[in-house]
Amino acid sequence: MTSASISVSKNQEVTLDLDIVSVDDTGSWKVCFPCHVPQSMQPHKLELEQILERVFSNCSNPASNLALARQLAINWCQQKGRELGIAIRFS
Repeated sequence: MTSASISVSKNQEVTLDLDIVSVDDTGSWKVCFPCHVPQSMQPHKLELEQILERVFSNCSNPASNLALARQLAINWCQQKGRELGIAIRFS
């Protein structure tokens, strides 16, 4: 499993599993940030869900695109981290 390390400060590092992206029973994309993700990223969860809905809106089986959605989430987290001043490294 791939995970992302989010450096919050020099003394604190948060590990984020990329299983944060999933598809619910209705076919809607869901993003679940663990409680240890920096609070500054929590409000942006809906933004990522909306992006996933737009990108995969024409797919009859969203779950078949889970790997691509996870890669999109990686890229989004990196960009959002830059905007919020949070350094994100992948291990």
